[in-house]
Amino acid sequence: MQTEGIKGDRVTKVEVVSVCGYLGALGLAKWTHVYIEKNEINCDMRLGTALFDMFGRCGDPQSAMKVFDNMARRDVSAWTAAIGAMVMQGNGERALELFDDMLKQGVKPDEVVFEAVPSTNSMQPY
Repeated sequence: MQTEGIKGDRVTKVEVVSVCGYLGALGLAKWTHVYIEKNEINCDMRLGTALFDMFGRCGDPQSAMKVFDNMARRDVSAWTAAIGAMVMQGNGERALELFDDMLKQGVKPDEVVFEAVPSTNSMQPY
């Protein structure tokens, strides 16, 4: 697409970001994020959540949380991705903080969130 001078739309960017995440290709993930920022592509909730998920799958929770923190709006999917990423990183305390923040923002949790949150119990010291 780049060779042909085709920029692609938001849907194309979401798909490219998703592929980077599934490949676990951190270098390509960072390049893709820079491309999106450099070309001032609107980072709506769907693209923001995809970027977050991409960095989480690539093992870069710091970049994932930067994306999450910069999202103007977050739906339950974005919150769930953030909570799940913190659980996967072994940071149960942060996952619970995010869950609390989600509730304070008035976002109604769904069953997927509740699957991630209880798993933080195994990370708490007795």
